[in-house]
Amino acid sequence: MYRILFVLITSLSILPAIGMAKEACAPENQCIEMNNWDLGIAIGWGQKSNPLRDFDDIPLFFIPTVAYYGEHWFFDNGNLGYTLAEQESFTINLVTSYSLDRAYFYQWDPSNIFLNRGTQVEAKAINSMYLSTEPEPEFNSLETRNFTLLGGAEAFIYTRLGIIRLAYTHDMFNVHQGSEAQIKWTYGWDYDRFIFEFALVFDWKSQDVVDYYYSVRPSENAYWSERYQAKSGWDKGAEMTARYILTDNWDLLLALRYTLIADEIAVGFGRTGSLFASYNDCDAACNFGTNNQSSCCKNMECRPDFICLSKGITGGYLPLSVVLTRDEIYQAFYDDKVAKGFLHSHSYTGNPLACSAALATLSIFETDDVVQKNRETSDFIWQQMQALNDFPIVHLRRQGMIFAFDVVSTNTNFSRDCYAAALENGLLIRPIGNSVYLMPPYTINHEEIAHALQSSIHAVSRAIK
Repeated sequence: MYRILFVLITSLSILPAIGMAKEACAPENQCIEMNNWDLGIAIGWGQKSNPLRDFDDIPLFFIPTVAYYGEHWFFDNGNLGYTLAEQESFTINLVTSYSLDRAYFYQWDPSNIFLNRGTQVEAKAINSMYLSTEPEPEFNSLETRNFTLLGGAEAFIYTRLGIIRLAYTHDMFNVHQGSEAQIKWTYGWDYDRFIFEFALVFDWKSQDVVDYYYSVRPSENAYWSERYQAKSGWDKGAEMTARYILTDNWDLLLALRYTLIADEIAVGFGRTGSLFASYNDCDAACNFGTNNQSSCCKNMECRPDFICLSKGITGGYLPLSVVLTRDEIYQAFYDDKVAKGFLHSHSYTGNPLACSAALATLSIFETDDVVQKNRETSDFIWQQMQALNDFPIVHLRRQGMIFAFDVVSTNTNFSRDCYAAALENGLLIRPIGNSVYLMPPYTINHEEIAHALQSSIHAVSRAIK
């Protein structure tokens, strides 16, 4: 992931010919002047993490910007474009761009050389978080990921609530024969000499793109090349930038991007149909705990920076909490010096008996195909739950081994009455308002399922009034 902590932008406009007049640029300081070269340099520190484990990250210290915009043709940091139509409310361009994914493998890739102006967002790197005892992902020399240009069209729609960018590009040189698309909303405002900009970004990459750059090839690791196959997917991101106009040629820029923390305390370890809820579309998580290759998701979608675990990690027998993160984040807080080291500890961390229960639980997940069995159990429960449609309920739904429905009732004490009626029949549920949800244990059998559903029907009937 691209992490620049602080950058200083030097922007210098150079006239292409003596005597050429500058075009007006409005609003001031928020666009590039036409018929002028815009040169800049970002000075700071950051890194791009290589998506394959144990390969060096790529340091970033100096990143230049080079841009020129004419009446129709423009050049922007290695990307060439032509404006087809430009109106007050929209702009349509033909564009070329280089794939940002290759930059995670090669330091001198163009996207590591030029500063991104925000029209694209780099892809998420594949962060390695392994909990299983499967072979460690040790790789041989990586095969070449070739450079290519993408060509296509983009449209900018200007509204009072911000700028919307729609873009679609395709591989021009048949390197991976893939396509990319983007939807980006940007909203900017200024205060005195400050300029602020917030953006939400949705990037789509076809299966060909993801598979070409991020799949593990047989020569790199024969085992993992069979275990991982890619699908198309969406990357989602948020950006916040702030600029301070020092002079006509100098800006001070601060850029922030969010860090994703996945709360898997209640939904981790197979509850939602994959090992982790945040990994529903991630092959590595699907593969852990299931031997059925065909049942695994084959798409990498969301890799959190932190994962918070508890409850399911010990099978519910003993309290234990775990926080997982990547090595670069862990090392930033690991130090013998009190001033730097992160000295916080968790109340339920490190208990030997709880850790033994967790190891036993992890072993069961690995050997007993728990995730796949959960999917089969979920399908059976879902079929039996259709009997509830005879009652005044709406929005009958499920996600893995979580089932829920909303009850149409005027009883203001429905939640309390439903809980009490279910408890009389040995069923422990906790309705929230008029919403009833069931989270059965993974070891539940068909007889227990029938009892749970009959008790639910009885409790709902008693509480509706």
